[in-house]
Amino acid sequence: MPHASLLFFCVATGVSLLSTTSFGLPLLGFAPYLSFVFLKHPLKHLLWKSFLCGLMMDFLQSSLPFGYCSLSYVLTSLILYRQKWLFFHDKLISLAIFSSFFSLIHSVSQILLFDLTKKTLAFSWKHLLSELVMMPLCDGLYAFIGFTMPSLIYTYIKKHGFRWRFIKN
Repeated sequence: MPHASLLFFCVATGVSLLSTTSFGLPLLGFAPYLSFVFLKHPLKHLLWKSFLCGLMMDFLQSSLPFGYCSLSYVLTSLILYRQKWLFFHDKLISLAIFSSFFSLIHSVSQILLFDLTKKTLAFSWKHLLSELVMMPLCDGLYAFIGFTMPSLIYTYIKKHGFRWRFIKN
């Protein structure tokens, strides 16, 4: 897909803006983009792009100290980069699965780094279930619907063209 990295970045930026401003749905908008970078680029590029995506999130979120998201994105990227051999680079479904793992590790790292903010974190099973189960599943679904499906549709149309068949009764 031509210029896929730019397309992924634009969609991820849009979702990040929407999720931090109006939806209230805590999607990690950059998880599919960073997963794409994981699977296609070396560690140096990944760390820079993770830092820049985290910096954008730092600008959008005012409740956390500046630099918190950048640190969390870079740490998550460092942890997951060693695990990229588990995923097939040529399978589009790997993007959704890797996005779910990114979201899970990101949630764990945010919980562990929360002490740096000097705020109290109230422990509850509902919060734990939300952060460690529901959020990664939603991020994987978002990656599948927002990135994998359009890529599959693009590939299908490029291969077969627009051949619409109408059933006549």
